[in-house]
Formats: sequence, C-alpha cells, structure tokens
Amino acid sequence: MRLLSDERVRRWLLPVLAALACAVLGGLLGAVAVRGEPAVYTASGSVLLTPGETSVGSDAMANSTYMQSQVQTYAEMVGTPLVLGRVVKELGLSESASQLSGRVSGKATLNTAIIDVSARAASPEEAVKISDGAQRSLIATVEAISPKSSRGGAPLVEARVLRAASAPAGPTSPKRSVWVLMGAAVGAGLGWLVGSLASRLRERARRTARHHMIPENDKADDAVVAVGRRGPRAAAYRALVAPLLGGAPTDEARTVVVLGDDRDQRHGVNISLVLAETGHRVVALLQRTVSDDLPVVTWRELMTEQRPPSEASRNAPVWVVDWDGLVAHEVLSRLKQRFPHEPGRPLMVLAACGSLDDTLGSSSWIAEGGTVIATDEKEGRLASNLLGPEDLGRLVVLGDG
Repeated sequence: MRLLSDERVRRWLLPVLAALACAVLGGLLGAVAVRGEPAVYTASGSVLLTPGETSVGSDAMANSTYMQSQVQTYAEMVGTPLVLGRVVKELGLSESASQLSGRVSGKATLNTAIIDVSARAASPEEAVKISDGAQRSLIATVEAISPKSSRGGAPLVEARVLRAASAPAGPTSPKRSVWVLMGAAVGAGLGWLVGSLASRLRERARRTARHHMIPENDKADDAVVAVGRRGPRAAAYRALVAPLLGGAPTDEARTVVVLGDDRDQRHGVNISLVLAETGHRVVALLQRTVSDDLPVVTWRELMTEQRPPSEASRNAPVWVVDWDGLVAHEVLSRLKQRFPHEPGRPLMVLAACGSLDDTLGSSSWIAEGGTVIATDEKEGRLASNLLGPEDLGRLVVLGDG
C-alpha cells in the first residue's frame, strides 16, 4: 500500500533532497574548517584540603567546619594572580599571570574538600607542567593565608596533591565530530528552507497558466505560415515552443493540444513547423486544409500508405485531416505502429481540436497529460475549468499583440 500520494511526494521530495545534499556539504565544510583550528590540550590534577594540626574536641570540629566553608574560595583563587604569579615565575612563562588566568581554572568537587585544577595549552606536556605548577602554587598559597593555630602556629587548613596531572590522550578542542555535526545541521536547515521555497515556487508555477503573445501578421508575413521566415511572429512561435521541450527523454509519443476556432489552426501549423525544426517527428492533426502549401493526407491514407517518405519530406510534419471521431488513445496507439521509434527523433503529435464549446472529443487529448494551448482567453477559461488547479501549469493561453 502506498503511504504517500503522488502530490505529497512531489511536495516533499525537493526539500528532502536539498536538505540531504546541503547536510553533506555542510559536514564537509565543518571538517575543513576544523582542520584550520589550533589544537588545545587539557590536563587536570586534584588538591585535597585537610584540617591542620589542632587539639581534639571542639577545636577540631571548629577547624573542620572552617575548612569546608573555605573550599569554594580556595577553588576560585586558582585563576587569580596570587596563585598564577608563582606559576609564571617558576616555569619561566612569557605571559603574565592575568593572561595565564584564561587557561587555568579551579573547581570544587561538591560536598568534598577536593579542588580540581585544570590547565589548557598547545601541547600535552605544557598543559601538564602548568597544571602541576598551579597545584603546587595553590598548596603554598592556602598554607600561607590560612589562619594559624594558637597552639604551635600551624595553619588551620593544609593542602596536598591528591592526583598529579597526566598527559591527555588527545586534544580537547576543537571537536571534529561536533564541527561536522554542526555543519551538517546548519546545511540541512538551509537546504530544507531553500528546497521548500523552490518547491513552493515550482508548485505555484505548476498551478498557473502561462500567457504568450503572438504578434499580428504584417504584409511581409503570410496569414497562415510564419515559421521559416524572419519576423516577429516566427520568433514568437519559437519562444512558445521552447519551454514545451523540457523533461526527460522518452520513447512515448508526446502531445500538444490546440484549442480554438477553425481559423486558429494557423497556430497549430506554425507550432508543428517549429517542433519539426527541433528534430521531432511531427504528426499534425488538422480539422481542414488551411493552406495550399501543406501536402495533407487523410487519416485513412496515412494508415494505409506503404511508401516510405521521401528525403525532402522526411523532416517535415505529416499533415493529417479527416481524423475527427478518434479518441487520443486510439490515435496514439496506431501512430506508434505506423511510425516505429527512431532514436533521437521522438514522436510529437499535435491535435487541433477546435473549440471546447463545440466538441467533447478534445477531453481525451487533454487527459494525455501534454501541453494544452488555448488560442484566446475564452478557450483558456474553459480549459482551466477542465484541467483543474493541479494541472494549470500545462496550459498556455495565446494572445494577439
């Protein structure tokens, strides 16, 4: 069972494909961008705070309470010049204590007397040296500023290294996977927006009839045949046909339906000539002979003629009259037998069906899914009612200008 209708597939396919393509592109750009970022390594160690030498009983309890209250304060001191000044001097760093504070931090572990000391650097070795130096400086600073016991002058809070810093296995930043995922996410979002916009514009175009102007004939143009001559009408017909030739190549016959009064068959004649110019094998079904220059045959003659076309007429349209009463499916089926497929020369059938007011036979041609050309606004309104809003993109309304 099909879960999605054709309409929903058409609506969502373009945004999905655009999102996937842009996600891949965004991921690749993220991977390229992260390669240009310098690697940063982080090394961490721990310092343990303990009560200093004191007497037992209430003094010991008071000292322990005091130490616990100072853990967060000592952790915040790690990033201050008071602690980092010793590190800069000990390691002989070229940066100041204030500058180093951006790469060193302390954090108190919740409900413990442990302070984690972290340092970031461009190499694992440097990160370890700075972290260990910050731990030693913190220990000295804590013991220096801690209140002294009245019994012997020992500090009330002592500190010692609980865990020395170790070299990190790899850089902590930049995170390659994070950059790739961020690039893919941003790309997918932008692709979805662009694809959705393009899908909406495409849907709007598909539901909007196209209007095309054909200039009035002048003294230099024949009233029927304009193509083959240099003039504004010939150029207008070629511009009309150009959008009809899009789409994937197919072996199936394609159709063009021309709706209008009997006198408007001149549009069908000129459109057929342009299609023949583009290399199509064209069969033009006319209501009557519209020009002595066109070598017309009847439908019966076309189906029974055994002689191959001459080289001179091979690339010209086949003009057919007396075909009324035949539905599109029957005509296309018999034409496919009469004209076997020729690679690079697809079959194009143009049917001049007259006005929709006068005949119902044109509905079978419109149902074939090809282009529908209305020769005036009246026929355009009738055709749009027959097509419905979903297929208005197949409709072209002509006007004389």
